[in-house]
Amino acid sequence: MLIVDGQAARFLTQLVDYARFYAVVICTVLWATNEQEKRLVCWKAALMPVAIVTSHTIMEVVYGHILGPNTLGQSKRNQIRKDERNVALIGGVALLVFQMSCAVGFLTYIGAFTPTFVHDKSNLLDWTLALSTAYGEFWILSWLKDVTSMHFVHRLMHNKNYKYLHRIHLLHHSHTTNLNNINGALLEPVDLFLENTIGPLLLVVLKCLSGYPPKISLISFLYSISAEGSNHSLNPYSISYYFPPVDFFLKGNLAHNLHHTSPNGHFHAQPWHHLWEGYHKDLEAYNRIMKTKVEF
Repeated sequence: MLIVDGQAARFLTQLVDYARFYAVVICTVLWATNEQEKRLVCWKAALMPVAIVTSHTIMEVVYGHILGPNTLGQSKRNQIRKDERNVALIGGVALLVFQMSCAVGFLTYIGAFTPTFVHDKSNLLDWTLALSTAYGEFWILSWLKDVTSMHFVHRLMHNKNYKYLHRIHLLHHSHTTNLNNINGALLEPVDLFLENTIGPLLLVVLKCLSGYPPKISLISFLYSISAEGSNHSLNPYSISYYFPPVDFFLKGNLAHNLHHTSPNGHFHAQPWHHLWEGYHKDLEAYNRIMKTKVEF
């Protein structure tokens, strides 16, 4: 069996993650968008998050079989081989994806998601300019989510004094050193709603107050759900932000995996502290806990 480890694993992960994510982005622009009518096609747009999550899930299983011991902790390796055969768990992920797809289709139908247009599709600069708007929106959405729901509500979920919030969040924390993005999809509906709707709603309000239409780019939403999947991945080299300079400084997977092993820290969805502290402290903690030798 093919085994990849160390820098080879890092390079392979970068290649695969960038390719599969931007393949979906290109498909969104070229296939799911009706340029003549200046709108997204509802049923096609609804399939885009399905493509994101499916590609994450497939690669999670592949990584569980090919990553070497310096990259993949033994508890993660053992768990993914259980999870890939767990019909109930896979069915739960499929149900979550179906619900997300229906929601995206409906929101597209009522005009809540905006398409992204590329003027000259043979010009890389035009693609860059078109996607930069969606990418900027993704970061505004992420910041709004972190300073509200993740900073306050998420902290309350880890406080036993708030019994209801604490109880509904326990399901998501049922895995620690054996976290992957399949079992990481275990979420109570109320938990999912509280953590993931406040940010988008605030972004819509902010747009309205700024004189912009109350809509969100579909591609910014795809950035968001893909980052969420990568942050829960068993692969520490997973790409979360799909822009090399950002991925160089921010290691979302390290930070969020540490949150699952030590739930009284790393509350935010994105590791903002890596900007001023660096990621090396988190890397050392990750390697110590997972018994790996991950290097960047």
